[in-house]
Amino acid sequence: MSTFYKIGEIASLYNISTDILRYYEELGILVPRRAPNGYRIYRTEDLWCLNVIRDLRELGFSMEQIKAYIENRSIDSSLEPPSRDHHIKRNAAPRLPPDHAELRDGRRNGYSH
Repeated sequence: MSTFYKIGEIASLYNISTDILRYYEELGILVPRRAPNGYRIYRTEDLWCLNVIRDLRELGFSMEQIKAYIENRSIDSSLEPPSRDHHIKRNAAPRLPPDHAELRDGRRNGYSH
């Protein structure tokens, strides 16, 4: 049995505005289903997408990069090494801000490798 959420419920869960969810829909990054009455309904599967968007935005990825990642995600694309003409070039990856140094340096919670 699937669980469905209305746009206001998702906005409240993620502490974002409904306008942001509509913007993601406009970009084609997160396209909810529609109920018979025309209301947007989000499935639990859509929560994965919202988590990816949130996490990549926190790391400084552009919406264009996030869209490309979501559109091209697959096991094969995740396992293959990036090619020269890969649409998200390594040089285009965002730089981590100083407060995310533990990610850059491979440390987490005060532990190092």
